[in-house]
Parts: sequence; C-alpha cells; structure tokens
Amino acid sequence: MNAAPSRTAEYMALFRALETSQPADLRLFTDPDAKRFLRPRLRAVANAAKLPVLRTWIVALIDRRWPGPRLSGVVRTRVIDDFVVSAVESGCTQLVLLGAGYDTRATRLSKVAGATVFEVDHPATQARKRAVLGASPQRIRYVPVDFERDTLPNALPDSGFKGEQRSCVLWEGVFSYLTPEAIDTTLTALVALCAAGSRILLTYVDQRALDAPDSYPQAWSTAVSDVGEPFQTGLHPSESHAFFARRKLTLRHDESTTEAALRLGIAGAHSIPGFYRIAILEPALAAQPPGSITPADQADYLKAVACMRSHGAPDFPDPSFENGGVTFNIRRPLDPSSPQYKSALARCQKLIPAGLPYSRSSGSASWRSALDVPYRPVFASGTSWSREAS
Repeated sequence: MNAAPSRTAEYMALFRALETSQPADLRLFTDPDAKRFLRPRLRAVANAAKLPVLRTWIVALIDRRWPGPRLSGVVRTRVIDDFVVSAVESGCTQLVLLGAGYDTRATRLSKVAGATVFEVDHPATQARKRAVLGASPQRIRYVPVDFERDTLPNALPDSGFKGEQRSCVLWEGVFSYLTPEAIDTTLTALVALCAAGSRILLTYVDQRALDAPDSYPQAWSTAVSDVGEPFQTGLHPSESHAFFARRKLTLRHDESTTEAALRLGIAGAHSIPGFYRIAILEPALAAQPPGSITPADQADYLKAVACMRSHGAPDFPDPSFENGGVTFNIRRPLDPSSPQYKSALARCQKLIPAGLPYSRSSGSASWRSALDVPYRPVFASGTSWSREAS
C-alpha cells in the first residue's frame, strides 16, 4: 500500500458525508466530521449535496459510474455501528480500529464514550486524520502500524491495551488489500491479544470476484486499482468457517452487504454487487467443549433477562452459568401463558442467543423451549430451566 494517505479511506468519507446530508428520517447514520477529510473538490461535492435536488443528481452519477461501492459502503457503516454498540453494551471496554482510516466512531457513537479506543493505521493516513481533527480525548490512543511490516503484539500493549479486558475489534476495508501473510500475522495477533468474549468484525472480498472479475461490475475493482490500492486477497464464503477455525477464530455471522441491505430494508439493495462481505468472529476457546456458552453468550443471556424484567416479567429468574451451560432457578411462580409474559417475550425474543444446542430433561426445560412452549402452565418455585453443553 502507498505511503500517502489512503484514497479509498477518503472515498468512504465522501460516501458517509453524502449519507449524512440525507433527511434525518432517511439516513442510516450521521457522521458530521466526514467531509473534513475531503480534498477541496470532493468537499464541494459534499456541500452541494445539502440541496436535495443536487444530492439526488450526485448520488445517481456516482452509482452509475461506479455501481455498488457507495451504497455498499454506507450499509456496512450502519451494520458496523450496530455491531459496536451491541459489543459495548455487552461488556467490551476497549474498541480497536485496525486500519481506522477516517472512521470517527470513537466520537460520533455516544455508546462508545466510556470505552478506550485504539486507532491502528498506516502512519501517513493517521497523520492526516490527526491534523484534521486536532486534539482528541485522552481515551483515544493512536497506534501507527503498517500491517505489511509491523506487528500488533508490541504496538497495542505499548499503547495501553489490556489483554484481560474484553475488546471489540474492527478490521474494516483492510483484509482484501493485504497479502495472505500479513492477514495471518494480524489474525494470529488478535487471537493472542484478545480476552475471551471479545468480538471481531472484518470485511473481505469474495474470492470469486478476483478469480472471475467479469462476473461482477469491474468499475469497483478498477477504481481501487487506479488509486494504487488494488484488491489482493479474497476468501470464498463457503470456506470461511474452516479458514477462520484454522486460525482459532469462531465465525458467528457472515453476510454480503447486499444481504445486509435487504435485511435492513434499504431501497436499491439489489444494485449492490454481492462480493463484499462482513464477518463477525470470536476468539475460539479451546478449553470449552463444543456447544459451550461463551462469555459473549452469557452477556446476551443477561441482556435478555433484563429485557424480560423491564417489559412485563419482573420475576424472570437469574441465570447461573456452570459447566458450559446455563440454568435458570425459579424462586417465584412464573406464568408463561400470561399476557404480560407473552408481551415481554415478543419484545425480547431477538436477544436470546441463537445457533446453540438446547437440551431438555425431567424437571427442567431449555431456555428456548421454556419461552416458546410452556413446560408447565405455571413454573413453580424451586424448579429450573437449563441449557447444557453438548
């Protein structure tokens, strides 16, 4: 990669600035500092987009000339924003931005205000960012790293990173610009550095877009090549589970920005080429048997319990985590068939950890089955629900 500030980071800042100019009820996020990173010509474009007629024309022109990257970029920004907020709410106290570019989540997301932020990036891009923003809060630490030459195990701890604390790690828009060797070095470092329960999000390019470029619009890949930052490395989605498992990472979710846009109900989702992907990972815990509840799962259970209690089920029981499973010891009668319980469940069902094996035994019921289908008309005091590791 070039020693000059990243041009692709600047284009992403332009896309975020254009999205910020949308009416409040339509925009996916707000990034008021995005246009500050733009060259005068691009800043003029962002300023012109404040007028609805010009914004419509500018967006249409960009999407016609370079189909996909603008809408894909703003969709991934929203998905990552949601991921960061969820991770912080679940107990991550450190936010690590690998290849931070002109990312401003450290200041624009209010939920991150209590976290220590480590912005890791190429020295040239980082220097420009700091010059634009000026003095930053003490909780934001800048860590200059060239991923092709430097290593994280020394750089992060030297900046105050604490390996015993849960971290949220973002590696946005970097993976596919690196060599396989640099990718492996970084992933190995993350596994070594991150505490159990940490969460990692990275973006990557589907290998098929590199192997058969004619199958996808070429303007996107041509554009990044023209600014000296070509795609180098891809990954086939069907091989992503095994790829990350070999590197001691557990893949929790993997979707294209096209799929994310459809999930969010965004107009024009089908216009996004399907090769740009978002993967959510956790460090694999070798000491746990398959199916065990991770610290992140535990945090999700606690969030679900708090939700149930605040929406009509105040006596919902506390969870107990032992031997890789979870048990809910019922100390007061609980009626899952009551209107209040059903209303709480409707609000909180989405918070229940998914994709895990559940068991049911005499005298107890699993979390999922106990919620969906009452094991008894009324759960009496002294009974329990449990979910065991398999």
